[in-house]
Amino acid sequence: MKRHVWISTFCKEIKIMKKIILICIATLVPSFAFSDVEQKPFRIKLTISAPAGEENNVTSYLSREFRALKDVSIVESDPSHHVSIVAMQASSRDGQKNGWVFSCVTDCPTRYKELREFLGEDTKIRGIDTVDLLENTTRVVNHFVCIGANDELEKLTKNIVSEIDGGVLEVARKSRQQIQDINKAYEKEMLKK
Repeated sequence: MKRHVWISTFCKEIKIMKKIILICIATLVPSFAFSDVEQKPFRIKLTISAPAGEENNVTSYLSREFRALKDVSIVESDPSHHVSIVAMQASSRDGQKNGWVFSCVTDCPTRYKELREFLGEDTKIRGIDTVDLLENTTRVVNHFVCIGANDELEKLTKNIVSEIDGGVLEVARKSRQQIQDINKAYEKEMLKK
């Protein structure tokens, strides 16, 4: 009897581990894997904090640079990536402005609805719905600081967008291409059968 109980408990633990692994993998899948291939896959929400009087310039330069990327759209809701930028003007001790400092963070929100659909309803482990724990969570994928002279605002914003494009979006583009290649190969195999 003890052996039967042990095997039963072991099987339950294996099922729990499978659920945990599946949930972990699903949260790491880029949000564009759930999106339509024909749409622009990168929906970026910009949150910018800048000194009074300069916020419009900083926002304008950054928005223009992001819009120049062919596969990016700027959105207010349901983003695939959230870019938060804090811009500060550095000053000398006598108060003269002499440069810019930008702190840039890119994160990806968990696609809760798509994750729920993908995993189905059986996501409870010991009475706790593990997918519900992921609602309203994000994953930081990039953080960097950019500094420059006072007259280099436009150049700095180009550098910021270039860093995000190369450091975050390019990696996601390659992952997206791999997912598309796998889907095509799978469809091709299914047609053979």
